[in-house]
Amino acid sequence: MRAIVRGLRVVRERKEEVVPIMGRWLQQTKEVASESYDLILPSFSADGGVSDATYQFAVDARLRELKSDKRVPLSQLRDFSLLVEVQKELKLR
Repeated sequence: MRAIVRGLRVVRERKEEVVPIMGRWLQQTKEVASESYDLILPSFSADGGVSDATYQFAVDARLRELKSDKRVPLSQLRDFSLLVEVQKELKLR
């Protein structure tokens, strides 16, 4: 979890280092990689957290895929205690 949060911070804070990696990995020109970075950046969390709306969207999509109408409270599906611990350790909370 710590590595994921740190990775998200690197992606958000070091565009000049991330864009060349994206270009190589995705086989994109520097210009396309830079534009891709700008488009995708808002979807990356600054602290590893996920909003209730985003989480609910994913759950609803899975329920539709399963053709299920069962409703389960989000509190029964997730546990952010480890994330909160990492956020405190990294002084993000």
